[in-house]
This record gives sequence, structure tokens and C-alpha cells, in this order.
Amino acid sequence: MQSSNHRIFIPYHAPALFDRALECSRFEQGVAVVILCAASIEALTHDLTEWYKIAVDHKDACPNKDRESKGFFRSSYVFCVSFLHSITEQEIKACEGLQALEKERRGLEDKIEFIFKAFGEKPPKGTKVWQEFILLNNIRNEIVHAKGETLKQDQSFSLSDGKNSLIEGYPDFVKDLQRKGLVCVPDALDKGKSWLELIEKDSRFLNWCIEVTRNYFKAIIKVIPDSHMSLGFKSEIRF
Repeated sequence: MQSSNHRIFIPYHAPALFDRALECSRFEQGVAVVILCAASIEALTHDLTEWYKIAVDHKDACPNKDRESKGFFRSSYVFCVSFLHSITEQEIKACEGLQALEKERRGLEDKIEFIFKAFGEKPPKGTKVWQEFILLNNIRNEIVHAKGETLKQDQSFSLSDGKNSLIEGYPDFVKDLQRKGLVCVPDALDKGKSWLELIEKDSRFLNWCIEVTRNYFKAIIKVIPDSHMSLGFKSEIRF
């Protein structure tokens, strides 16, 4: 785009990160997929903020903001992209709110919740889309802030069906993934694997990460208004 006498280019990080997540899923790199999927969701909030910020900054600095009083043919008049002036008060407040959350170092969940509220929609807490996003983000946090891991199994007895007792020591979300049929947990400690290995190459888990991310993109983009300014953003975002 062109604003005043400057050309401006905004590279969108959200689709770029998502493309890399897709690529890593093809090579069965589960840890990388989780990190990239979660990062792409957060990047969408930053991409949106930057899009609005360009218009907010331009509106304040535009050399034509007082052109009516200067006269149309004055030398001070410079052609400018009119749609930047179409940003609404609601979009300005959304931009300012997201910037404040970033300055306060608030988490991704807070930013997502704010976007819904800023545009007059109820946050999707309690819905499947929200719960799956929370699970994905929790796994991402466990990877980025990886803790020590000790696995244990009671060897003194076997379960009634002849199987060994469950291996203990995995993060709680591993049980959630197992219930969803997304990972296979070994039944013997001598076959034990770190939970990082459980998510690394399972195609069911990899596909789930991609689906959760894509569904969340759709939910966020849907709540963004169809104003002139926001439609410009939506037309540029592709997943």
C-alpha cells in the first residue's frame, strides 16, 4: 500500500508460520508442529494489530487531515490511500486494547478473549473450539518450558485384563490426548517414551493440531467486522 510519500508493506506472519506447520507435519515433526501452530494463532492477533495500527498512525499524521481548510489545490496536498481513513472507532479501540495487552505481557488466551469482546461477540469459552485451543496451547507451553520427567510403573501386579498397570509421570494432557485417540501410550516401562516422543510422529495428533489451528483461525476471522478497513485485512489473510 502507499501512504503519503511512503510505500508500506506488511508481511503477515500468521499464514507464514501456519505454512511451516503444514510442512513440518508432512515430515512428522510433532514438536515443531505444536510450536508453529500455537505461534501462528498468536501471530494472527499481532498481524491484526499491525494492520489497524498503520491506519491509526496514518490518520494522526496524514498531511491531508486538514486539507479542507488549506484548499484542495495547495502544494501541501498529497494523494493518500483513502481506505486508511475508513478505520472505525471500534477498530481503533481494538488496536489500542491489543497493544495494551501486549505491553502488559498478557497471555494468548487473554488476547483472543479481548478480540471477541472488542467486536461485540461472546468469547467461545466452553465450546469445543476453545477447549481444543486451550489443550494445544498447554502442550505448547509444556514444550517451551519443558520440565524434568520421571516415568514410573507399579510392577507388583497386572490389571485384570492381563495388561500392565498404567505408566505414571506423563503430563495430565497426555491422558486427554489418549482419550481422543490421538496418541498411543506404551503399556510397559521398558518400552517407555518421553511424552515428546509420543506426539512426534503420530499422524492423528499432527492432523489434529492442524485442524484445531485452522478452526481457530476461522473463528477469529469470522468475528472481525466486515468494515472497509477489516475487509482489507481479511482479503490478505489466507490459510
